[in-house]
Amino acid sequence: MDILSELHKLTFTNLQTKTVCKLQLRDSQLCIIGDDDNEQKAKFVSYEDIVGVKVNKRAEMGDFQYFIDMYAYPSFKTLLSSKFTRKRLHLSLTLNEQDGFTSHQVLLLLREAILGKMSPQCDDMVFRSNKPILVLLNPVAGKGFAKKLFDEKILPMLKEAEMVYQLIVTERNGHGMEIARTIDLTELCGLVIVSGDGLLHEVLQGLMSRPDAEQAIQTPIGILPAGSGNALCCTLNYAAGEPFAYDILVHSTYLLLKRTLKPMDLVLLNTTAGPIYSFLSVTWGLVADIDIESERFRRLGILRFKLEALYRIAKPRSYKGRLSFLPVQPYVTKGRSKTEIVVTAQEPESEVVDTSSRVRSVSMPHSPSKAMSVPEFSHDTTSDKSPINVVPEEIISTHNGSVPSNSPLSSENETLSRSTESHSEKASPILTSSKEMRTPVVDLNMPSLGEPVPGDWVTIDDNFVTVIAAYQTHLGPDQMVTPFASLSDGLIHLLFIRPPVTRMVMLGLLGDFETGAHLRRDVVEYVRVHAFRLEPHASDGNLVVDGEKIKFGAIQGRVLPNRARILTK
Repeated sequence: MDILSELHKLTFTNLQTKTVCKLQLRDSQLCIIGDDDNEQKAKFVSYEDIVGVKVNKRAEMGDFQYFIDMYAYPSFKTLLSSKFTRKRLHLSLTLNEQDGFTSHQVLLLLREAILGKMSPQCDDMVFRSNKPILVLLNPVAGKGFAKKLFDEKILPMLKEAEMVYQLIVTERNGHGMEIARTIDLTELCGLVIVSGDGLLHEVLQGLMSRPDAEQAIQTPIGILPAGSGNALCCTLNYAAGEPFAYDILVHSTYLLLKRTLKPMDLVLLNTTAGPIYSFLSVTWGLVADIDIESERFRRLGILRFKLEALYRIAKPRSYKGRLSFLPVQPYVTKGRSKTEIVVTAQEPESEVVDTSSRVRSVSMPHSPSKAMSVPEFSHDTTSDKSPINVVPEEIISTHNGSVPSNSPLSSENETLSRSTESHSEKASPILTSSKEMRTPVVDLNMPSLGEPVPGDWVTIDDNFVTVIAAYQTHLGPDQMVTPFASLSDGLIHLLFIRPPVTRMVMLGLLGDFETGAHLRRDVVEYVRVHAFRLEPHASDGNLVVDGEKIKFGAIQGRVLPNRARILTK
Protein backbone atom coordinates (compact mmCIF):
# COMPACT_ATOMS: atom_id res chain seq x y z
CA MET A 1 0.00 0.00 0.00
CA ASP A 2 1.26 3.53 -0.88
CA ILE A 3 1.32 5.20 2.49
CA LEU A 4 1.62 8.76 1.13
CA SER A 5 -1.44 8.31 -1.07
CA GLU A 6 -3.33 7.51 2.13
CA LEU A 7 -1.82 10.47 4.00
CA HIS A 8 -5.10 12.40 4.05
CA LYS A 9 -6.61 9.61 6.14
CA LEU A 10 -3.93 9.73 8.83
CA THR A 11 -4.10 11.94 11.88
CA PHE A 12 -1.25 13.50 13.81
CA THR A 13 -0.91 15.16 17.17
CA ASN A 14 0.86 18.50 17.37
CA LEU A 15 3.17 18.00 20.35
CA GLN A 16 3.33 21.76 20.99
CA THR A 17 -0.39 22.56 20.98
CA LYS A 18 -1.63 19.04 21.85
CA THR A 19 -4.19 19.29 19.02
CA VAL A 20 -5.09 16.69 16.38
CA CYS A 21 -4.46 17.58 12.74
CA LYS A 22 -4.04 16.15 9.25
CA LEU A 23 -1.39 16.84 6.62
CA GLN A 24 -1.71 17.45 2.91
CA LEU A 25 1.32 17.59 0.61
CA ARG A 26 0.31 20.18 -1.95
CA ASP A 27 2.36 21.32 -4.91
CA SER A 28 4.13 24.26 -3.25
CA GLN A 29 3.18 24.06 0.41
CA LEU A 30 2.41 21.79 3.30
CA CYS A 31 -1.18 22.13 4.52
CA ILE A 32 -1.86 21.52 8.21
CA ILE A 33 -5.59 21.17 8.66
CA GLY A 34 -7.64 20.42 11.74
CA ASP A 35 -9.36 17.13 12.37
CA ASP A 36 -12.65 18.79 11.35
CA ASP A 37 -11.28 19.32 7.78
CA ASN A 38 -12.08 23.05 7.95
CA GLU A 39 -9.75 24.57 5.35
CA GLN A 40 -10.53 28.10 6.48
CA LYS A 41 -8.62 27.39 9.68
CA ALA A 42 -5.80 25.52 7.94
CA LYS A 43 -2.17 26.64 8.21
CA PHE A 44 0.21 26.54 5.30
CA VAL A 45 4.00 26.24 5.24
CA SER A 46 5.81 26.83 1.96
CA TYR A 47 8.33 24.14 1.07
CA GLU A 48 10.67 26.95 0.06
CA ASP A 49 10.68 28.24 3.64
CA ILE A 50 11.58 24.88 5.18
CA VAL A 51 15.26 24.30 5.93
CA GLY A 52 15.15 20.99 7.79
CA VAL A 53 13.02 17.92 8.53
CA LYS A 54 14.03 15.30 11.10
CA VAL A 55 12.52 12.09 12.48
CA ASN A 56 13.32 11.73 16.16
CA LYS A 57 12.33 9.43 18.97
CA ARG A 58 11.92 9.67 22.71
CA ALA A 59 11.29 7.17 25.49
CA GLU A 60 7.73 7.14 26.77
CA MET A 61 6.28 4.61 29.21
CA GLY A 62 8.94 2.02 28.48
CA ASP A 63 8.57 2.37 24.72
CA PHE A 64 9.78 4.77 22.00
CA GLN A 65 7.58 7.44 20.49
CA TYR A 66 8.60 8.63 17.02
CA PHE A 67 7.88 12.20 15.92
CA ILE A 68 8.80 14.49 13.05
CA ASP A 69 10.32 17.96 13.52
CA MET A 70 10.06 20.57 10.76
CA TYR A 71 11.99 23.85 10.83
CA ALA A 72 10.97 26.73 8.59
CA TYR A 73 11.75 30.43 8.26
CA PRO A 74 8.69 32.09 6.72
CA SER A 75 8.47 35.84 6.11
CA PHE A 76 6.64 38.03 8.58
CA LYS A 77 5.85 41.71 8.40
CA THR A 78 7.89 43.71 10.89
CA LEU A 79 6.10 45.69 13.58
CA LEU A 80 5.10 49.24 12.54
CA SER A 81 6.72 48.81 9.15
CA SER A 82 5.97 47.56 5.65
CA LYS A 83 9.20 45.57 5.61
CA PHE A 84 9.49 41.83 6.10
CA THR A 85 11.87 39.53 7.90
CA ARG A 86 12.20 35.77 8.33
CA LYS A 87 11.35 34.20 11.68
CA ARG A 88 11.79 30.66 12.94
CA LEU A 89 8.82 28.28 12.87
CA HIS A 90 9.12 24.86 14.56
CA LEU A 91 6.49 22.17 14.04
CA SER A 92 6.63 18.86 15.94
CA LEU A 93 4.14 16.09 15.06
CA THR A 94 3.61 12.49 16.06
CA LEU A 95 1.48 9.96 14.17
CA ASN A 96 -1.60 8.76 15.99
CA GLU A 97 -2.17 5.00 16.14
CA GLN A 98 -3.37 3.68 12.80
CA ASP A 99 -4.17 0.11 11.83
CA GLY A 100 -1.70 -1.29 9.32
CA PHE A 101 0.84 1.53 9.57
CA THR A 102 4.14 1.75 11.40
CA SER A 103 4.72 5.20 12.85
CA HIS A 104 8.44 5.19 12.14
CA GLN A 105 7.93 4.08 8.53
CA VAL A 106 5.29 6.72 7.82
CA LEU A 107 7.37 9.55 9.29
CA LEU A 108 10.47 8.54 7.33
CA LEU A 109 8.51 8.50 4.07
CA LEU A 110 6.92 11.81 4.95
CA ARG A 111 10.33 13.32 5.61
CA GLU A 112 11.68 12.14 2.25
CA ALA A 113 8.63 13.52 0.47
CA ILE A 114 8.99 16.94 2.09
CA LEU A 115 12.74 17.06 1.42
CA GLY A 116 12.10 16.28 -2.23
CA LYS A 117 9.56 19.09 -2.54
CA MET A 118 11.50 21.70 -0.61
CA SER A 119 14.75 21.19 -2.50
CA PRO A 120 14.06 20.24 -6.11
CA GLN A 121 17.09 22.22 -7.30
CA CYS A 122 19.52 21.25 -4.52
CA ASP A 123 22.92 20.13 -5.66
CA ASP A 124 23.16 16.43 -4.80
CA MET A 125 26.78 16.71 -3.70
CA VAL A 126 25.90 19.32 -1.09
CA PHE A 127 22.47 18.04 -0.12
CA ARG A 128 23.04 14.29 0.06
CA SER A 129 26.75 14.06 0.82
CA ASN A 130 27.89 12.72 4.17
CA LYS A 131 31.03 14.81 3.86
CA PRO A 132 31.23 17.88 6.08
CA ILE A 133 31.16 21.54 5.16
CA LEU A 134 34.31 23.29 6.37
CA VAL A 135 33.42 26.50 8.23
CA LEU A 136 36.20 29.10 8.34
CA LEU A 137 35.50 31.75 10.97
CA ASN A 138 37.37 35.02 11.45
CA PRO A 139 37.03 35.89 15.16
CA VAL A 140 38.04 39.55 14.71
CA ALA A 141 35.72 40.30 11.78
CA GLY A 142 33.43 43.30 12.17
CA LYS A 143 33.02 44.19 15.84
CA GLY A 144 34.72 40.96 16.93
CA PHE A 145 31.56 38.97 17.69
CA ALA A 146 31.81 36.37 14.89
CA LYS A 147 32.17 33.36 17.20
CA LYS A 148 29.26 34.50 19.35
CA LEU A 149 27.11 34.97 16.25
CA PHE A 150 28.06 31.53 15.02
CA ASP A 151 27.21 29.82 18.31
CA GLU A 152 23.93 31.64 18.91
CA LYS A 153 22.45 32.09 15.43
CA ILE A 154 24.23 30.07 12.76
CA LEU A 155 24.88 26.80 14.57
CA PRO A 156 21.23 26.18 15.60
CA MET A 157 20.15 26.59 11.96
CA LEU A 158 22.89 24.25 10.72
CA LYS A 159 21.71 21.63 13.20
CA GLU A 160 18.08 22.08 12.14
CA ALA A 161 19.14 21.44 8.54
CA GLU A 162 21.35 18.49 9.60
CA MET A 163 24.34 20.06 7.88
CA VAL A 164 27.52 18.30 8.98
CA TYR A 165 30.37 20.73 9.52
CA GLN A 166 33.91 21.21 10.75
CA LEU A 167 34.93 24.53 12.26
CA ILE A 168 38.32 26.23 11.97
CA VAL A 169 38.84 29.61 13.62
CA THR A 170 41.46 31.60 11.74
CA GLU A 171 44.40 32.83 13.81
CA ARG A 172 46.07 35.51 11.68
CA ASN A 173 45.99 37.39 8.41
CA GLY A 174 46.57 35.00 5.54
CA HIS A 175 45.52 31.93 7.52
CA GLY A 176 42.47 31.42 5.31
CA MET A 177 44.69 31.42 2.23
CA GLU A 178 46.99 28.84 3.77
CA ILE A 179 44.09 26.55 4.64
CA ALA A 180 42.50 26.83 1.21
CA ARG A 181 45.85 26.13 -0.47
CA THR A 182 46.68 22.99 1.50
CA ILE A 183 43.48 21.32 2.73
CA ASP A 184 42.26 18.06 1.18
CA LEU A 185 39.13 19.22 -0.64
CA THR A 186 38.11 15.66 -1.53
CA GLU A 187 37.14 15.18 2.14
CA LEU A 188 34.76 18.16 2.07
CA CYS A 189 31.55 18.99 0.27
CA GLY A 190 32.10 22.75 0.47
CA LEU A 191 33.50 25.78 2.29
CA VAL A 192 31.54 28.31 4.33
CA ILE A 193 33.06 31.66 5.29
CA VAL A 194 31.87 33.35 8.50
CA SER A 195 33.44 36.78 8.28
CA GLY A 196 33.37 39.86 6.13
CA ASP A 197 34.49 39.83 2.51
CA GLY A 198 38.20 39.79 3.41
CA LEU A 199 38.36 36.12 4.44
CA LEU A 200 36.62 35.05 1.22
CA HIS A 201 39.22 37.06 -0.69
CA GLU A 202 41.96 35.10 1.11
CA VAL A 203 40.30 31.76 0.41
CA LEU A 204 39.97 32.49 -3.30
CA GLN A 205 43.69 33.35 -3.52
CA GLY A 206 44.50 30.06 -1.80
CA LEU A 207 42.25 27.99 -4.08
CA MET A 208 43.64 29.61 -7.21
CA SER A 209 47.25 29.03 -6.12
CA ARG A 210 46.81 25.25 -5.83
CA PRO A 211 48.19 22.83 -8.45
CA ASP A 212 44.60 21.67 -8.97
CA ALA A 213 43.25 25.24 -9.10
CA GLU A 214 40.74 24.61 -11.90
CA GLN A 215 39.07 21.89 -9.84
CA ALA A 216 39.56 23.56 -6.48
CA ILE A 217 37.81 26.77 -7.46
CA GLN A 218 34.68 24.75 -8.30
CA THR A 219 34.33 23.79 -4.63
CA PRO A 220 30.94 25.05 -3.39
CA ILE A 221 31.46 28.21 -1.35
CA GLY A 222 29.03 29.84 1.06
CA ILE A 223 29.41 33.09 2.96
CA LEU A 224 27.71 34.28 6.16
CA PRO A 225 28.00 37.90 7.31
CA ALA A 226 30.09 38.70 10.38
CA GLY A 227 32.03 41.69 9.05
CA SER A 228 31.30 45.38 8.61
CA GLY A 229 30.43 45.59 4.93
CA ASN A 230 29.33 42.04 4.00
CA ALA A 231 29.02 43.06 0.35
CA LEU A 232 28.63 39.61 -1.19
CA CYS A 233 25.99 38.61 1.37
CA CYS A 234 24.03 41.76 0.50
CA THR A 235 24.36 40.92 -3.20
CA LEU A 236 23.15 37.34 -2.70
CA ASN A 237 20.18 38.42 -0.59
CA TYR A 238 19.26 41.12 -3.09
CA ALA A 239 19.50 38.71 -6.02
CA ALA A 240 17.31 36.17 -4.21
CA GLY A 241 14.70 38.79 -3.32
CA GLU A 242 15.54 38.49 0.37
CA PRO A 243 15.31 41.50 2.70
CA PHE A 244 18.59 42.19 4.46
CA ALA A 245 17.94 45.43 6.33
CA TYR A 246 16.82 43.30 9.28
CA ASP A 247 18.85 40.37 10.59
CA ILE A 248 20.96 39.72 7.50
CA LEU A 249 22.61 36.78 9.30
CA VAL A 250 19.35 34.80 9.50
CA HIS A 251 18.50 35.53 5.87
CA SER A 252 21.99 34.65 4.65
CA THR A 253 22.02 31.38 6.61
CA TYR A 254 18.60 30.57 5.18
CA LEU A 255 19.98 31.07 1.64
CA LEU A 256 22.99 28.89 2.43
CA LEU A 257 20.74 26.08 3.69
CA LYS A 258 18.80 26.02 0.39
CA ARG A 259 21.99 24.43 -0.98
CA THR A 260 21.62 25.61 -4.55
CA LEU A 261 24.81 26.30 -6.51
CA LYS A 262 25.11 29.29 -8.83
CA PRO A 263 28.12 30.27 -10.93
CA MET A 264 30.02 33.43 -10.08
CA ASP A 265 32.48 35.32 -12.25
CA LEU A 266 35.92 36.19 -10.93
CA VAL A 267 38.11 38.97 -12.23
CA LEU A 268 41.81 38.36 -12.84
CA LEU A 269 43.73 41.45 -11.77
CA ASN A 270 47.28 42.11 -12.89
CA THR A 271 49.13 44.32 -10.41
CA THR A 272 52.70 45.42 -9.82
CA ALA A 273 52.81 42.84 -7.00
CA GLY A 274 51.46 39.95 -9.08
CA PRO A 275 48.06 38.47 -10.02
CA ILE A 276 45.01 38.75 -7.76
CA TYR A 277 41.68 36.95 -8.15
CA SER A 278 38.83 39.26 -7.23
CA PHE A 279 35.12 38.59 -6.68
CA LEU A 280 33.82 42.01 -5.67
CA SER A 281 35.48 45.24 -6.75
CA VAL A 282 38.48 47.47 -7.27
CA THR A 283 38.22 50.98 -5.80
CA TRP A 284 40.48 54.01 -5.92
CA GLY A 285 40.02 57.57 -4.73
CA LEU A 286 37.33 58.63 -2.31
CA VAL A 287 35.62 55.23 -1.90
CA ALA A 288 38.94 53.47 -1.28
CA ASP A 289 40.02 56.08 1.26
CA ILE A 290 36.74 55.71 3.14
CA ASP A 291 37.09 51.92 3.17
CA ILE A 292 40.66 51.88 4.51
CA GLU A 293 40.82 54.97 6.69
CA SER A 294 37.57 54.10 8.47
CA GLU A 295 39.43 51.21 10.15
CA ARG A 296 40.03 53.54 13.09
CA PHE A 297 36.27 53.36 13.75
CA ARG A 298 35.99 49.56 13.33
CA ARG A 299 34.19 49.11 16.64
CA LEU A 300 31.31 51.18 15.27
CA GLY A 301 30.50 48.54 12.67
CA ILE A 302 28.92 49.78 9.45
CA LEU A 303 28.54 53.28 10.92
CA ARG A 304 32.28 53.66 10.48
CA PHE A 305 31.90 54.09 6.71
CA LYS A 306 29.38 56.93 6.98
CA LEU A 307 31.44 58.72 9.58
CA GLU A 308 34.59 58.53 7.46
CA ALA A 309 32.62 59.54 4.34
CA LEU A 310 31.46 62.75 6.02
CA TYR A 311 35.03 63.53 7.06
CA ARG A 312 36.45 62.88 3.60
CA ILE A 313 33.75 64.98 1.91
CA ALA A 314 34.54 67.84 4.29
CA LYS A 315 38.26 67.50 3.46
CA PRO A 316 38.36 66.33 -0.17
CA ARG A 317 41.42 65.13 -2.04
CA SER A 318 42.38 65.19 -5.69
CA TYR A 319 43.23 61.93 -7.49
CA LYS A 320 45.03 62.19 -10.82
CA GLY A 321 45.32 59.19 -13.05
CA ARG A 322 44.66 57.44 -16.32
CA LEU A 323 41.66 55.13 -16.72
CA SER A 324 41.43 52.85 -19.76
CA PHE A 325 38.72 50.36 -20.63
CA LEU A 326 37.23 48.20 -23.38
CA PRO A 327 33.52 49.11 -23.38
CA VAL A 328 30.78 46.65 -24.27
CA GLN A 329 29.15 49.36 -26.37
CA PRO A 330 30.60 52.59 -27.79
CA TYR A 331 31.44 54.91 -24.91
CA VAL A 332 29.07 57.84 -24.51
CA THR A 333 30.00 60.66 -22.14
CA LYS A 334 27.41 61.88 -19.71
CA GLY A 335 26.76 65.57 -19.16
CA ARG A 336 30.43 66.63 -18.79
CA SER A 337 32.03 70.03 -19.10
CA LYS A 338 33.44 71.23 -22.42
CA THR A 339 37.02 70.94 -21.15
CA GLU A 340 36.97 67.25 -20.41
CA ILE A 341 39.84 65.12 -21.62
CA VAL A 342 39.23 61.82 -23.34
CA VAL A 343 42.09 59.85 -24.85
CA THR A 344 42.26 56.68 -26.91
CA ALA A 345 45.36 54.97 -28.21
CA GLN A 346 44.34 54.96 -31.83
CA GLU A 347 44.09 58.65 -32.73
CA PRO A 348 46.93 61.01 -31.79
CA GLU A 349 45.47 64.34 -32.90
CA SER A 350 44.32 66.82 -30.26
CA GLU A 351 40.86 68.31 -30.21
CA VAL A 352 38.68 69.98 -27.57
CA VAL A 353 35.39 68.16 -27.32
CA ASP A 354 31.99 69.62 -26.52
CA THR A 355 30.31 66.91 -24.47
CA SER A 356 27.57 68.99 -22.94
CA SER A 357 24.94 67.11 -24.96
CA ARG A 358 26.28 63.57 -24.40
CA VAL A 359 28.15 63.27 -27.69
CA ARG A 360 30.40 60.34 -28.54
CA SER A 361 33.89 60.75 -27.14
CA VAL A 362 36.82 61.31 -29.49
CA SER A 363 40.55 60.79 -29.14
CA MET A 364 42.76 63.32 -27.44
CA PRO A 365 46.26 63.26 -25.98
CA HIS A 366 46.98 64.11 -22.38
CA SER A 367 47.24 67.86 -21.85
CA PRO A 368 46.51 70.27 -18.99
CA SER A 369 42.94 71.41 -18.52
CA LYS A 370 40.83 73.33 -16.10
CA ALA A 371 39.18 70.11 -14.97
CA MET A 372 42.53 68.56 -14.09
CA SER A 373 43.61 71.48 -11.92
CA VAL A 374 40.68 71.38 -9.50
CA PRO A 375 42.24 70.38 -6.14
CA GLU A 376 38.99 70.02 -4.22
CA PHE A 377 35.22 70.12 -4.50
CA SER A 378 33.60 73.44 -5.29
CA HIS A 379 31.78 75.17 -2.43
CA ASP A 380 28.80 75.82 -4.69
CA THR A 381 25.69 74.23 -3.18
CA THR A 382 23.74 73.88 -6.42
CA SER A 383 22.46 70.36 -6.93
CA ASP A 384 23.16 68.67 -10.25
CA LYS A 385 20.54 65.94 -9.89
CA SER A 386 19.27 65.21 -13.36
CA PRO A 387 15.92 63.79 -14.52
CA ILE A 388 15.26 60.08 -14.75
CA ASN A 389 15.94 59.87 -18.46
CA VAL A 390 19.67 60.39 -18.05
CA VAL A 391 20.12 56.70 -17.24
CA PRO A 392 22.25 55.71 -20.25
CA GLU A 393 20.21 54.14 -23.01
CA GLU A 394 22.68 51.28 -23.34
CA ILE A 395 21.92 50.27 -19.76
CA ILE A 396 18.22 49.95 -20.48
CA SER A 397 18.40 48.36 -23.88
CA THR A 398 20.89 45.64 -23.03
CA HIS A 399 19.86 44.68 -19.53
CA ASN A 400 18.00 41.40 -19.49
CA GLY A 401 16.24 41.75 -16.19
CA SER A 402 14.42 44.22 -14.03
CA VAL A 403 15.01 47.09 -11.68
CA PRO A 404 13.31 46.87 -8.30
CA SER A 405 9.94 48.58 -8.42
CA ASN A 406 10.88 50.55 -5.32
CA SER A 407 14.14 51.78 -6.85
CA PRO A 408 14.43 55.41 -7.98
CA LEU A 409 15.73 54.02 -11.27
CA SER A 410 12.29 52.68 -12.13
CA SER A 411 9.58 54.91 -13.55
CA GLU A 412 6.56 54.65 -15.81
CA ASN A 413 8.38 55.84 -18.91
CA GLU A 414 11.32 53.41 -18.63
CA THR A 415 11.45 50.36 -20.84
CA LEU A 416 12.80 48.07 -18.15
CA SER A 417 10.72 44.97 -17.54
CA ARG A 418 9.17 44.54 -14.11
CA SER A 419 9.26 41.44 -12.01
CA THR A 420 5.84 40.10 -11.08
CA GLU A 421 7.13 38.32 -8.03
CA SER A 422 5.66 39.57 -4.75
CA HIS A 423 7.89 38.55 -1.89
CA SER A 424 8.58 40.58 1.22
CA GLU A 425 9.79 44.14 0.82
CA LYS A 426 10.68 42.99 -2.28
CA ALA A 427 13.76 44.04 -4.10
CA SER A 428 13.12 42.20 -7.33
CA PRO A 429 16.06 40.03 -8.20
CA ILE A 430 18.05 41.06 -11.24
CA LEU A 431 19.08 38.26 -13.56
CA THR A 432 18.78 35.64 -10.84
CA SER A 433 18.00 32.67 -13.05
CA SER A 434 20.77 30.15 -13.56
CA LYS A 435 19.81 30.36 -17.24
CA GLU A 436 20.29 34.12 -17.36
CA MET A 437 21.61 35.67 -20.54
CA ARG A 438 25.24 36.70 -20.42
CA THR A 439 27.18 39.21 -22.40
CA PRO A 440 29.27 37.20 -24.88
CA VAL A 441 32.78 36.73 -23.53
CA VAL A 442 35.35 38.58 -25.63
CA ASP A 443 38.59 36.75 -26.39
CA LEU A 444 40.91 39.40 -24.98
CA ASN A 445 44.55 39.68 -25.85
CA MET A 446 45.41 41.55 -22.67
CA PRO A 447 48.64 43.53 -22.79
CA SER A 448 51.04 43.49 -19.88
CA LEU A 449 50.94 46.47 -17.52
CA GLY A 450 53.99 47.97 -19.21
CA GLU A 451 52.48 47.84 -22.71
CA PRO A 452 50.06 50.34 -24.30
CA VAL A 453 46.39 49.40 -24.28
CA PRO A 454 44.92 48.23 -27.62
CA GLY A 455 43.53 50.75 -30.07
CA ASP A 456 39.89 49.88 -29.46
CA TRP A 457 40.12 50.85 -25.79
CA VAL A 458 39.00 54.22 -24.41
CA THR A 459 41.42 56.11 -22.19
CA ILE A 460 40.65 59.05 -19.90
CA ASP A 461 43.55 60.96 -18.36
CA ASP A 462 42.10 63.35 -15.83
CA ASN A 463 41.40 64.22 -12.22
CA PHE A 464 39.01 61.82 -10.49
CA VAL A 465 36.97 61.91 -7.32
CA THR A 466 36.67 58.13 -7.29
CA VAL A 467 36.83 55.08 -9.56
CA ILE A 468 34.90 51.87 -8.87
CA ALA A 469 35.19 48.68 -10.91
CA ALA A 470 32.47 46.41 -9.49
CA TYR A 471 31.05 43.00 -10.43
CA GLN A 472 28.38 42.66 -7.71
CA THR A 473 25.35 44.82 -7.03
CA HIS A 474 26.42 45.86 -3.53
CA LEU A 475 29.57 47.03 -1.79
CA GLY A 476 27.69 47.10 1.53
CA PRO A 477 24.13 47.12 2.88
CA ASP A 478 23.72 50.79 2.00
CA GLN A 479 25.85 50.79 -1.17
CA MET A 480 24.00 49.41 -4.19
CA VAL A 481 26.60 50.65 -6.63
CA THR A 482 25.63 48.56 -9.67
CA PRO A 483 21.95 47.50 -9.60
CA PHE A 484 22.29 46.00 -13.08
CA ALA A 485 25.07 43.55 -12.17
CA SER A 486 24.60 39.83 -11.57
CA LEU A 487 26.80 37.03 -10.29
CA SER A 488 27.74 35.74 -13.73
CA ASP A 489 26.98 38.40 -16.33
CA GLY A 490 30.53 38.33 -17.72
CA LEU A 491 31.00 42.07 -17.14
CA ILE A 492 32.90 44.61 -15.11
CA HIS A 493 30.73 47.57 -14.17
CA LEU A 494 32.85 50.71 -14.18
CA LEU A 495 31.75 53.85 -12.33
CA PHE A 496 33.78 57.03 -12.00
CA ILE A 497 33.27 60.60 -10.86
CA ARG A 498 35.37 63.54 -11.98
CA PRO A 499 35.54 67.07 -10.55
CA PRO A 500 34.19 69.66 -10.22
CA VAL A 501 31.64 68.21 -7.77
CA THR A 502 30.09 70.21 -4.97
CA ARG A 503 30.07 69.04 -1.39
CA MET A 504 26.28 69.15 -1.41
CA VAL A 505 26.18 66.80 -4.39
CA MET A 506 28.60 64.43 -2.69
CA LEU A 507 26.41 64.40 0.43
CA GLY A 508 23.42 63.62 -1.80
CA LEU A 509 25.31 60.75 -3.37
CA LEU A 510 25.70 59.10 0.03
CA GLY A 511 21.94 58.58 0.13
CA ASP A 512 21.68 57.80 -3.58
CA PHE A 513 24.08 54.86 -3.27
CA GLU A 514 21.59 53.08 -1.00
CA THR A 515 19.06 52.75 -3.83
CA GLY A 516 21.08 52.97 -7.03
CA ALA A 517 19.79 56.49 -7.73
CA HIS A 518 23.37 57.74 -8.16
CA LEU A 519 23.23 56.50 -11.76
CA ARG A 520 20.82 59.37 -12.47
CA ARG A 521 23.44 61.95 -11.55
CA ASP A 522 25.37 63.70 -14.31
CA VAL A 523 28.57 63.49 -12.26
CA VAL A 524 28.46 59.68 -12.18
CA GLU A 525 29.66 57.96 -15.34
CA TYR A 526 28.74 54.29 -15.70
CA VAL A 527 30.21 52.01 -18.38
CA ARG A 528 29.90 48.24 -18.78
CA VAL A 529 33.31 46.94 -19.85
CA HIS A 530 35.10 43.72 -20.71
CA ALA A 531 38.39 44.90 -19.21
CA PHE A 532 39.97 47.97 -17.63
CA ARG A 533 43.28 49.48 -16.60
CA LEU A 534 43.87 52.08 -13.88
CA GLU A 535 47.16 53.99 -13.64
CA PRO A 536 47.32 56.50 -10.77
CA HIS A 537 49.80 59.32 -11.30
CA ALA A 538 50.68 59.49 -7.60
CA SER A 539 53.25 57.18 -6.06
CA ASP A 540 51.25 56.40 -2.95
CA GLY A 541 47.63 56.06 -1.89
CA ASN A 542 44.85 53.59 -1.21
CA LEU A 543 44.07 50.96 -3.82
CA VAL A 544 41.48 48.47 -2.59
CA VAL A 545 40.48 45.04 -3.93
CA ASP A 546 37.49 43.26 -2.35
CA GLY A 547 37.76 45.61 0.62
CA GLU A 548 41.46 44.82 1.16
CA LYS A 549 44.26 47.33 0.62
CA ILE A 550 46.89 46.19 -1.89
CA LYS A 551 50.21 47.58 -3.08
CA PHE A 552 49.62 50.92 -4.75
CA GLY A 553 50.29 51.18 -8.46
CA ALA A 554 48.92 50.34 -11.88
CA ILE A 555 46.26 47.63 -12.07
CA GLN A 556 44.23 46.03 -14.84
CA GLY A 557 41.54 43.38 -14.88
CA ARG A 558 39.46 41.08 -17.06
CA VAL A 559 36.59 38.66 -16.38
CA LEU A 560 37.01 34.94 -15.75
CA PRO A 561 33.45 33.80 -16.45
CA ASN A 562 31.67 31.27 -14.20
CA ARG A 563 34.91 30.45 -12.42
CA ALA A 564 33.55 29.97 -8.88
CA ARG A 565 30.35 28.39 -7.47
CA ILE A 566 28.33 30.00 -4.69
CA LEU A 567 25.81 28.40 -2.32
CA THR A 568 22.60 30.41 -2.36
CA LYS A 569 18.96 30.03 -3.34
